[in-house]
Amino acid sequence: MQDLIQFFIDQASINGDYLTGMVIAGIIVLTAIMIFSGYIFNQIISFFRNNKIITIKKVEKFDKIIEVPKYVENAQQYKEVLKKLKEIEDKVDKINSKGIKL
Repeated sequence: MQDLIQFFIDQASINGDYLTGMVIAGIIVLTAIMIFSGYIFNQIISFFRNNKIITIKKVEKFDKIIEVPKYVENAQQYKEVLKKLKEIEDKVDKINSKGIKL
C-alpha cells in the first residue's frame, strides 16, 4: 500500500495534471460504485417486499372458545374474593326481589 501511495506521489510531482486526472477518475469510479450498489440494494429490498415469504392465512371461523383459568397468587386471597362475590350476589338478589332493578 505504501508503494502505491509513493507511486502516486512520484507521478504527481512529475506532472500536476496527472494527479488531477487520477482524482477525477477516482471520483467517477466511486460514484459509479455507489450508484450500482444502491441499485442492487434497492432490488434486494423490493424482492423481499414483494415476495411474502411468510404468509398469514385469515381464520374463517372459530370452532371452540376455550376459557383459560386466571392465575391467583394466594389460595386464601382467592377464597376471600369468592366470598365477597357471593355476598355481593346475595345483596343484588335481595334488591332485585324487592322490585328494584340494578
